[in-house]
Amino acid sequence: MFFQTSVSIGAPYYNFAFNLLMAPIILLMAFAPQIQWTKHKRKNNHNIYIIIISFITAILSYYYFSNLYFALGLFLTIPIFIKSAITFLNFIQKIKTL
Repeated sequence: MFFQTSVSIGAPYYNFAFNLLMAPIILLMAFAPQIQWTKHKRKNNHNIYIIIISFITAILSYYYFSNLYFALGLFLTIPIFIKSAITFLNFIQKIKTL
């Protein structure tokens, strides 16, 4: 405008900014619903193993596909899927014992 040039903020900027800001929030989505916030007692050590599995999967996917955003997406979503599966299996076991 001032110098007779235009500046365009496109997809690369938004991909970087969105991933940078949303990464911690998405990672917490896997663990936050499982916590009883008022009286939390650590019952198991699943969380550290889930994060390690997610990290290894992200590294392998980056090695094979050379796509940082895909690896970051896997790192952030695998814990959500694993925690959901664990919760679902615990729910099924709870129903079977009734």
